[in-house]
Amino acid sequence: MARKFRDLSEQEILALAISLEEEDGRIYADFADGLGDTYPATAQMFREMQAMDTPFLSAAFQVVVGGVLVFLAGILIGSS
Repeated sequence: MARKFRDLSEQEILALAISLEEEDGRIYADFADGLGDTYPATAQMFREMQAMDTPFLSAAFQVVVGGVLVFLAGILIGSS
């Protein structure tokens, strides 16, 4: 059963965003492959759109890792 967006946790929302970005990248690549021979300029546009998605995934990963490190540091400081 599908859950409502407002019922998702922050982690679930981030995972959903990453998943959708990855799916978008695959769709852009599929379009580029399908259009490549007949419409090379349009295929290139889709390849560029796919490349633009990559920085988001990298940044999202860095935010998650950074958040975990800050959380763990807070626990260590609080317990001392």
